[in-house]
Amino acid sequence: MKTLSLATLLERLIADDFGEIVRMPAPENLRVYWNAVGWVAGPVLPNVTHLRLNSFTGTEDLSKVPELFPNLRTATIHLAPDVDAVPERVLGLLSVPVAVEMSDSVL
Repeated sequence: MKTLSLATLLERLIADDFGEIVRMPAPENLRVYWNAVGWVAGPVLPNVTHLRLNSFTGTEDLSKVPELFPNLRTATIHLAPDVDAVPERVLGLLSVPVAVEMSDSVL
């Protein structure tokens, strides 16, 4: 599997969900609505090289991104409609190139 998209999922994942994700073929691209699914508690996915965060509000705790996705090479942050920028503290947590998309962009 090349891409795992949980971008429109609006509910928290539970341990069984994360277990199922780990058993899937290893995705290279992960699309996720971070605050909704609660990925901070999720599994390490070493094959993910691109992370796309949808509906980004700036309140997401991305401190575990480097350990959850150790081979991450790029990230895309798609901003929520009422957000116009990514806080510098958030960008500092990601040691990879980050593309930022405004809410009127195509998901």
